[in-house]
Amino acid sequence: MPAGKYRCHYCADDGVGTGDAAAAIVGESSKQPHKYVLIRDRKSFEGSFTMFLVSAIVIFLASNFYPFQPLNALSGGNALWFALVAGLLVTAAEALSSKGSDNLSVPLSTALVLYFS
Repeated sequence: MPAGKYRCHYCADDGVGTGDAAAAIVGESSKQPHKYVLIRDRKSFEGSFTMFLVSAIVIFLASNFYPFQPLNALSGGNALWFALVAGLLVTAAEALSSKGSDNLSVPLSTALVLYFS
């Protein structure tokens, strides 16, 4: 496996460790969260936005400033757009998951998006 693709799991783990935790903290601490239901679980827009923002930042930083080499050949604005689109896909995976399955769907979707980029 190429060294750049080997790091997909780092981004996936960091996305879960930071994005999902930040989303839970923000969603639970909002005094009047704006709730929505897609499948079963009630989610908050505030938590989902936090998931998107933190995931996009983590993906951007991990894919461009990893100590060895960039994850993909994107540079500058293209890397930012890629991180935003990947963050959106990861947030969709989290929003569509139910009953704690986001602990599997989020890292898996992150790794797939990064691997096939």
